[in-house]
Amino acid sequence: MKAGKEHVQGVEITDNRTRLNLMGALNLQRIEETIMREYPGINAENMAYFLGAVRETYPISQKIHIILGRTGYHRTDLVKDIAGILNIELY
Repeated sequence: MKAGKEHVQGVEITDNRTRLNLMGALNLQRIEETIMREYPGINAENMAYFLGAVRETYPISQKIHIILGRTGYHRTDLVKDIAGILNIELY
């Protein structure tokens, strides 16, 4: 903007940015069995659905260990409760 200009014309923009909301789990012993799911958003509810998808891959008797980031939805009571029911240890 030039100094002294009285009228500034706005620049029209559109929010046409597309987001991919992916969750994934990697089996270190069998990389080819990586689990990926796409969700409309990343939140506690979809994290719980993802834990269910991970559990479907392994027998319930086998404890699954998942390392999570520090986001708030990873630490909600919903996610912790579902993980406990599904025999999944969260770190």
